[in-house]
Amino acid sequence: MSAKSSWGRSKQVALPVARLSYPHLVEPKAFESNSTPKYGAELIFPPNETGAVQQLLGAICQEAASKVWDTFPPNGRNPICSGANRPGKPEYEGRVYINAKAKETRRPILIGPNKESIDPSAFYGGCYVRAVVHAFAYTKPTPGVTFELKVVQFVKDGEPLGGDVEEDGVNGIDLLTELNDGSNNPANYATQPAFGAPQPAVQPAPQPAVQPAPQSAFGAPQAATQAPADPFGSPDEGRPF
Repeated sequence: MSAKSSWGRSKQVALPVARLSYPHLVEPKAFESNSTPKYGAELIFPPNETGAVQQLLGAICQEAASKVWDTFPPNGRNPICSGANRPGKPEYEGRVYINAKAKETRRPILIGPNKESIDPSAFYGGCYVRAVVHAFAYTKPTPGVTFELKVVQFVKDGEPLGGDVEEDGVNGIDLLTELNDGSNNPANYATQPAFGAPQPAVQPAPQPAVQPAPQSAFGAPQAATQAPADPFGSPDEGRPF
């Protein structure tokens, strides 16, 4: 299958409120041996918003992919992940999450609740944030789509991950304010094809119960059951940034 271009990027959109996990927002980190250091974090979305979040994420993935292929390759990697890939972690159970990264030369902008400057130490695994991302489609070394992290906004404190986890009524769609061009409204994508059910991704090591602070590095993956949907695979390998 020939590609129209070697890469494609969607418009940037502001996502609903999510729980921050495994943040590397202060210093870039090499997630694999001999790989280029990157900034990054996982964003876990509330279970009551799975449909709307998946629609929005799928739409921007489709927008980026359509600039590269007429039809997404069967072996392409899907960046929309299922919480089923995190067994034993209640903060992921029944949720959709993504892993968004940025090149070491493109550190994400970090802002406070009112878009003010903020101490980077305010961001830790377990707090609630909003993020602005691009979807980015690529052809090498293997085809796929990933998310590029542009802005992270601190919303509120949460229980640090690693201890007991409980819901506190955060509703991302209601709390979401326009950080960008207004394209974050899922209704704008009602007629566009989504990427399908979320897929497993490379699994990080368990998160220790600590006070708000950057979490441990990603560890070895564990086996996970893949959702029976389109054949998009793990999104966390071979990314261009």
